[in-house]
Amino acid sequence: MTISFPTYVRNYAPIDAVLRRIVGKRPTGLKFEIIPPEAGREVCELESVGDALVVRGSSLSALGIAVHWYITRFAGGQLSHAGDGMCRELSWPRLADKIRLVSPYRYRYFFNYCTFSYSMAWWDWQEWERELDWMALHGVNLALAMVGAEAVWPKVLRRFEFDEAEIFEFLPGPAYLPWFHMGNLEGFGGPLSPAWLDRRVALGQRILARMLELGIEPVLQGFYGMVPSRLCLKRPAARVVPTGNWNGFTRPSLLDPTDPLFAELAEVYYEEQARLFGPARFFGGDPFHEGGDPGQLDVTAGGRAIQQAMQAAHPGSIWVLQGWQENPSEALLRGVEPLHTLILDLFCETSSVYEQRAGFKGIPWVWGVVLNFGGNTPSHGKLDLIARKLAQATQRSDPPAPCGLGGLMEGIHSNPVNWELLFDLAWLPGSFDLTTWLSDYACARYGKVDRRVEAVWRILSETIYAQPGAAEPLACAQPALGLNRVTTWGSAQLVYEPTRLEQAAGLFLEAADALGGVDTYRYDLVDITRQALENRGQRLYHQIMVAFEHQKRADFEALCQDFLDLLDDLAKLLASRSEFLLGRWLASARAMAADDREADLFEGNARMLLTTWGERAAAIEGGVNDYAYREWAGLMRGYYRPRWEMFFTDLHAKLMGTPCKEIDWFAWERGWVDRRDRFPHEPYGDSVAIARQLHGKYGIRASDFDKQ
Repeated sequence: MTISFPTYVRNYAPIDAVLRRIVGKRPTGLKFEIIPPEAGREVCELESVGDALVVRGSSLSALGIAVHWYITRFAGGQLSHAGDGMCRELSWPRLADKIRLVSPYRYRYFFNYCTFSYSMAWWDWQEWERELDWMALHGVNLALAMVGAEAVWPKVLRRFEFDEAEIFEFLPGPAYLPWFHMGNLEGFGGPLSPAWLDRRVALGQRILARMLELGIEPVLQGFYGMVPSRLCLKRPAARVVPTGNWNGFTRPSLLDPTDPLFAELAEVYYEEQARLFGPARFFGGDPFHEGGDPGQLDVTAGGRAIQQAMQAAHPGSIWVLQGWQENPSEALLRGVEPLHTLILDLFCETSSVYEQRAGFKGIPWVWGVVLNFGGNTPSHGKLDLIARKLAQATQRSDPPAPCGLGGLMEGIHSNPVNWELLFDLAWLPGSFDLTTWLSDYACARYGKVDRRVEAVWRILSETIYAQPGAAEPLACAQPALGLNRVTTWGSAQLVYEPTRLEQAAGLFLEAADALGGVDTYRYDLVDITRQALENRGQRLYHQIMVAFEHQKRADFEALCQDFLDLLDDLAKLLASRSEFLLGRWLASARAMAADDREADLFEGNARMLLTTWGERAAAIEGGVNDYAYREWAGLMRGYYRPRWEMFFTDLHAKLMGTPCKEIDWFAWERGWVDRRDRFPHEPYGDSVAIARQLHGKYGIRASDFDKQ
């Protein structure tokens, strides 16, 4: 079997339904037509014929991208992850010329395993329906589908003599399920309840039904040998191999894929999965994601056996592997059938596995970007770089070019411009001009052309959206002397002049007279102002360090107060938008629970993920403390600020010659995780008014800037 293009579509009703949901009404005279692919490639067209707007496409995803193209280029709207660009009245102009778009990519892939935690851990159908509509309008035709996947395991393990206690000791809490499925940990943050599993299966089934309705093929979780460590007690003769540790957690064991028990267990797994979620064609699962010790396993034979079991259950299926760090290994790839395999090269914006390995031995692959780690909130992207690197990869002939592109972000709700660009690039012609694209983007995002806003986006494309990596905000870091990052693997370094961003923020605020009522404008005003203030925070921190080093007590005290005041101001600004509320995240977690006990467990998951991430071994030894930091109102005032107050108090005592007891940061942070104090879950305050006040206070303005 070969990997085929999406099936020729004869029913456009699902895309028509998407349009009705997001706009409320469809334009009069709208007609859909089905057209054949162009030389095997998906194609779409837009044309005004008489009084009708005719939308043509060779697949549902092609029809979706055509609708998206018309809305964003001509109707003045945008379906966004940040701010609502569809809450205003759209125009439906007549087109002067026919538009035809052809995509060279058979796959437009979406989601990282981690997205299901850092962004979607607490989503219900309302959030999922909007997300699926977004995917349909952005041409996504292949996506990871993990909701409810954990429910397969109890059904499997009961058939292998596991009791209920053993089963639920294996399953982790809701926020940690992605790392369970990737074989990084087991049991942590649990236990889950049967009621949770039932609710998630129902939601997962609903998601899958809508995905298939919209022409989006799901990638379900495959069986690659991950098993509970207790399996060695149930089946002593089986080769059950410990796989070591991951960031302070003990990994689940791996059942040798060449052991006779593997085929038996895989058959049961796929049988129970199909009963819950139906048949599928794509299955994910990496036996050695981010490490894992294979011991004496024959990795090549193991890879072959994993795929054979998958083919036995689902003939013609495709194993989807993550190209990340050392995965998939050369040894593993030697055992797989290329035409039944697809590799997602996750990190092509920085470190492409494809380039490091000089290709994947003829295995089809997807050019992907992560761009967001941990659901972090700094303004960040690589717009021009992404366009250039994708073009370079697509122009390859030997070794082969990618057969798809993908968004594989760990968090989805920041920097929406990144994902708008990526999925537009799937349909844009070879020549690409970023300035023109940004002008179209700004017009779609705010509903009208504004020269000030266009100038702002030019600056943003040369500053925050040319930043090679997110400049981490030190305000969110665990306080220390000589800080230069928040996370173990990050950096706080800015590659642009901060005053340029402040000029852009000031100029953007000037557009409030024309755009202040537009929701997407208000979100971006808060976000750009937040970044400008965070940059001020970096500078303040370094000034505090200098004052402390030179024992200038008065300067030290004044600067510390300025820093704390800045955190208060950030919290006030962020509280004006629901997207930046800790209380919303916590309330959503509690709403997923069946009772108060479960609500407390879920809130603990939600708090821990954003702070310590795990217990002491993971947070400190594994280096994951603050990995999922967020510039959110409740965290800014209720978590980050108290840490800085403790730190400044300690440094002040040292200046006075009365040093305090060394701070046990983890003990304080872990105590915060166990608290159940409430935070506002609805926004308060006027974003524009607060931004004006803070711009005035901090002298953020567009002075001396050429607005032409």
